[in-house]
Amino acid sequence: MVKENINTGYAIQTKEQNEGENTSGEVFWGIFIWLMTTIITILLFCYCSNILPNPDWILNLDRCLLFVIVYFIAYIIVCWLRYLFFVAACFCIVLLSYGSINNSYGWGNACSDYIAISFDQKLRLRDKEIRFACDYQASSVRSFALNHTSSLSLNIDTKVIPFSGEKGMVKEIHKYYDTLNKYDRAIKKVQKEINENQQFYSLFNFYNSYKENERYLTNLKAYRDNCASQLKYMEIVNDFYKKIPYKTIIQVFSIFKYVNEQWDYVCDPDGEEYFAKASESIHTLKGDCDDYAILLASCIQAIGGTSRIVLTHNHAFPEFKIEKENFDDACFLIKTFFDKEIKGQQIHFQVDAKNENIIWLNMDCGKYPGEKFYEEDFKISSVIYFK
Repeated sequence: MVKENINTGYAIQTKEQNEGENTSGEVFWGIFIWLMTTIITILLFCYCSNILPNPDWILNLDRCLLFVIVYFIAYIIVCWLRYLFFVAACFCIVLLSYGSINNSYGWGNACSDYIAISFDQKLRLRDKEIRFACDYQASSVRSFALNHTSSLSLNIDTKVIPFSGEKGMVKEIHKYYDTLNKYDRAIKKVQKEINENQQFYSLFNFYNSYKENERYLTNLKAYRDNCASQLKYMEIVNDFYKKIPYKTIIQVFSIFKYVNEQWDYVCDPDGEEYFAKASESIHTLKGDCDDYAILLASCIQAIGGTSRIVLTHNHAFPEFKIEKENFDDACFLIKTFFDKEIKGQQIHFQVDAKNENIIWLNMDCGKYPGEKFYEEDFKISSVIYFK
């Protein structure tokens, strides 16, 4: 009887110890599974957020749903392969600890790489939002761009000549030709009068009348030469405008001028980063540097040009693609249309990193295309291209 009681007590004690061990094991595996699931979920969530389209639900509910789905899938995988994950985790712990002791790749390097990956994912999410805001295919954005492709004017010898596209330019050229012919007829008439009356002037000593006609003739020739100079500039620009690459360049410069004259800098909400769509900014013409870059880059894309947005750690600006063989002519057009603004200053640009025959002209908010960069020594964090 006593022996049975002893055996029963020993069995109960053994059972309690086993239950305690099982409980400890369950707690350990629960913590391990939670930790591994959290690490995997963060990495997968960042990756999925970057590659999946953003439906832009209210209160970011789409991102919340995505996080829950990713966490659930990661939890199932970790539970199913928990022994394999445990072996891999132990191996990584030993390897990183050994690396830390021997000053090779250790815990510090792993943490730095993890932070870098997280930061890179954050930048990709930012770039994705900016690219989404560049809705250049929207009809309102294209209409805005088309309506302001004729905002330029030629400043020739202190005379301002509106540049209203090819038809308007041809009409202006014809008008200048008529004016030039009038000057030619007037010069011939005065010259003929002087030649016919030269003997009469000498005979009757009408020296003052002779000098008046001479001065008048000199003034007519000066006006005529001025008109011919203006006409020459107009014909050069019109010849450029007839060629597709230069037509687009002139139209882009026209949009640049209008947007820069109307743009008003307004900061984002405090503590938030807001990227206004181009279709929104065309109505307000207000915002910060990234809103301006989004609008101008979208307008360039909307009329057949190629643009990109360059982002640094604290600034964003658009650039306009120009083939190297056309760049000298583009510089001539800048100096022609923005002669008062440029005043002998340099035109700033970047050469494409992969193709030296491609020039990216700085289109940041300023007085003329190619004005100096906002930061002299800037480090590019990312570049947003468009298809």
